[in-house]
Amino acid sequence: PVTAIQGFAEVIQQQTVGPVPHEYRALAAGIAGDAARMLAGFAEIERLARLEAGTQELAEGVSEFVAIVRRQVSQLQTVLSPRVSRIEASFALRSATVPLAADHAETIAWRVLATLAAATAAGETMRVSLTGAERVLRLAIRLPAGLARAEDVFAADVHPPAHALGTGLLGAGFALRLARAEARAVGGDLALGGEADLVLTLPLGRAERDPTQSPQKEEAPG
Repeated sequence: PVTAIQGFAEVIQQQTVGPVPHEYRALAAGIAGDAARMLAGFAEIERLARLEAGTQELAEGVSEFVAIVRRQVSQLQTVLSPRVSRIEASFALRSATVPLAADHAETIAWRVLATLAAATAAGETMRVSLTGAERVLRLAIRLPAGLARAEDVFAADVHPPAHALGTGLLGAGFALRLARAEARAVGGDLALGGEADLVLTLPLGRAERDPTQSPQKEEAPG
């Protein structure tokens, strides 16, 4: 039914069968967008079910994970700055590879980083650190207060405002549970660590440490 509704809405919005008043075209565009979000939510539910049942595997490949995290942190800083919030990121590694195709590596990193950024309140600081040791890459992120109070962060029913960063149709808890299933599919994990941190671990391939042996600090402007 959702697919049919989306199809009819697109027919109206695109005026496929004849002229349509602008007001109705705007309504149809909104309905088509809502339907697309619902279909995306259904796809994520199916993906989680398959991953947890062990019937779906992630495509193999090699990805430069440090570069992915740096790029996404920079994008998120731009979004958080108007809220007078910021990201403090420290990188003990200059580069590091993980055994994942680039799109899967980017998706896992974005699910975790964007979900926590969306839950970060005005004036709050999001602390991120990336390290690697004993063939394990470790991305640790301090939980924002809104998620730290949750009894189970993987079941937290936290939804950002409609204009903010999206955590998906089903909220922060589901997004993190899906990221955990994706990480476990390649031998990693996503779990709570010390000091209210959420820690993503992935198998570490080639790595290059910072020559100064001290993490680089990066903060949002202002």
